[in-house]
Amino acid sequence: MPVAEKVVGMTVKFQRSIIEEGLLHLVYFFEGHCVSSRETLETFRRTHHIRKTTIAGNTWCWCTGGVGSQTIVILPGAGAFGTLGTEVMFPVIAGLEKLFRVISFGYPSEAATVRELVDGIHAVLTEQHIQQASFLGHSLGSLITLCFLSTFPQNVTSAIIANFALPSPSHMRSLKTALSLIVRLPRWVTSRVVKAQLQDYPDDFWRAYLTGKEAESSFQHMTTHYRCMLDFVQHWHISQERFASWHGRALILESDDERDVSPQERANTAALFVNPSMHVFHHAGHLSFITHTQEFTDTVTRFLTEEQ
Repeated sequence: MPVAEKVVGMTVKFQRSIIEEGLLHLVYFFEGHCVSSRETLETFRRTHHIRKTTIAGNTWCWCTGGVGSQTIVILPGAGAFGTLGTEVMFPVIAGLEKLFRVISFGYPSEAATVRELVDGIHAVLTEQHIQQASFLGHSLGSLITLCFLSTFPQNVTSAIIANFALPSPSHMRSLKTALSLIVRLPRWVTSRVVKAQLQDYPDDFWRAYLTGKEAESSFQHMTTHYRCMLDFVQHWHISQERFASWHGRALILESDDERDVSPQERANTAALFVNPSMHVFHHAGHLSFITHTQEFTDTVTRFLTEEQ
């Protein structure tokens, strides 16, 4: 279809960004040394029981592990649905569990608004009698962290914002236009673009994993997160004033090779908080927790240990 092909051409750049922040979270590199394998993933699965909870018609997946009295909530990026989503940040989870209690979430494929995600996370934490926690969000997970903090500030002791910058007004307008188009695309168009980004991936295991049955749900439900992003740019206003009375601490994790993020947007994100801690990953792109796993985990650990 010529019209569909034209829309694909208009949105390839945007789609590539979404793929990198979401589906490619599953590719695990440890400080440049590839250790991604089915055995590594299955070890994580054997030691973590995935639980499912239905809230307001949305099926949430989540798992807990670790030790200690301090709880960290892990919110991954776009495409991190269900069981697959619960485990995508396993390299960081494994490191943090040595000192902290960790609860990681896989998003429901049905939830198409940010408020549904925020309320669902809050309901699970309430069910588990977790009154306060630190939140670690990556990319889309950072957006959700900010919205959770805006809604339930009393439940957040600290916020860690990784590889996310609050879009400028002009960027918001362009995102609104692009997302309004993307959410109308048929699934086969989105699937075609996703597969085009993965077909030449050099690692045999991960190429097969990301284009096989285990990743099928992520390909099929990406429109759900596009709708959440559209809901955010249409209905949420995140500003410094919203957090003025919050007494928690913030850590912002940035990459020096992050694409499509302006210096002003970085500054505006930092300005949301009073004296936030900052860390920059050098020679890193969007997936810092994959390419700089040890540095990422150590930086988060130091920040959280200061609270104890």
